[in-house]
Amino acid sequence: MTVLLAAVLLVVLAGAAVQRVAGVGFALMVSPMLVLLIGPEAIVLSNLLGVVVCCVVLAGTWRDIDSRRALLLVPAGLLGVLPGVYLSRRLEPGPLQVTIGMIILFGLAAALVSRRLTLPATAGTTMASGVASGFMTATAAVGGPALTFYAITTRWEQRLFAATVQISFISQATLAVGLKGFARLPGLGQTLALVAAMGAGLWLGRSVAGRVSAQGARTAAVVVALAGATATTVKGLLTWML
Repeated sequence: MTVLLAAVLLVVLAGAAVQRVAGVGFALMVSPMLVLLIGPEAIVLSNLLGVVVCCVVLAGTWRDIDSRRALLLVPAGLLGVLPGVYLSRRLEPGPLQVTIGMIILFGLAAALVSRRLTLPATAGTTMASGVASGFMTATAAVGGPALTFYAITTRWEQRLFAATVQISFISQATLAVGLKGFARLPGLGQTLALVAAMGAGLWLGRSVAGRVSAQGARTAAVVVALAGATATTVKGLLTWML
């Protein structure tokens, strides 16, 4: 348990640092690794941690919020949470782990392919991205790839994107946690250790923000998420079949 907790704390610290630098990345790094280490019940924990990190990041970026897009993204994201919560309640641990891993891998692939695509920033594309993000937040605690895909293909300015998505992530994760409940949260000591790791990660991210590019931070998040999602999928398949 000591080794497991240390691994979780390290991932949380790194994810918080990446989120502070790039505006996204915490859930992308933390969720697949937590699911791999703890199991599907880690999704609620990842959502809760994500809310805290996003609130801290939002406190320093709220002036850059794109209110026009936020008014479309937030309600659409909340709508997408509902089928995600329903699916996560219906699946057994093995199939759920496979689903989580595949959702993350699909989201990563879409985000990578998006660099070659261009889409108009219409109400339809904005809301569709919000729904997809909400669904992914509820099932896998990773709503970032859907919004990253949207931001890249619509050429959304990074500064406005990084501020606006914090509101979207906070609202989605809060609703998902509220619907799923708090039954499987860690004890007080572990919770305090996680909060300390988040604080250290945010401080580290702020310290290196001027020396590490947002692109470099996102690349690191993608690499960790790819490894975690692949391992989670394999573990889920083994649990499902054995």
